[in-house]
Amino acid sequence: MIEKKNVSCKEKNMEKLTVRDFITMALFLVLVFIIYSVVGMTMGLAFPIYGAVLIHAVCSLFWGTIFILLYTKISKKWVVLLFNVMIALLIFMAAWYAAIPIVLGGIIAEIVWQKFDRKKFTTMMACFTIQITAWFVGIYIPVLIITDLSKLFRESYIELYTGIKAALGGPFFYIAVVVTVLGCVTGSFIGKALLKKHFEKAGIV
Repeated sequence: MIEKKNVSCKEKNMEKLTVRDFITMALFLVLVFIIYSVVGMTMGLAFPIYGAVLIHAVCSLFWGTIFILLYTKISKKWVVLLFNVMIALLIFMAAWYAAIPIVLGGIIAEIVWQKFDRKKFTTMMACFTIQITAWFVGIYIPVLIITDLSKLFRESYIELYTGIKAALGGPFFYIAVVVTVLGCVTGSFIGKALLKKHFEKAGIV
């Protein structure tokens, strides 16, 4: 009985997030938004409307390595949800309306994270895909639903998002969702390939 209690205590301690874990998450969050900014600026200049809509899909090709590495290094409860909450807090400053869907996506991903084997690559890929898809949906669903875009954006952005709304009004929205999911899956496999040695050491399949 004593041994079982000791094992249980050790398991609980291993699940606790440490200061080092939060610092790691913060560093990875910075990398996520650096990529978001660089890719966003590049695509925005080249393809103002379609570039903005597909930014999550393209970023996912790079984000996959970051997310997979993060969840390999911090394979603990609540890390997925907390990371999405951190994303939501930063997004809130520019797109307040997207914060709640992003957090909801984090909750769903966290359920997957806790219900399935965290040591499996497929679990990490599923969580990453849910998180980024929720981010995409959180940004663009309100654009489709709300008639008066001035409630969401400053005057200087109205023309851009009016164009985005027109583009997303047809089947392109569903195409963009599928492309975003495919971007996440592809990015995950790129991350797995780049982190192959790290995976082997951690015993991840």
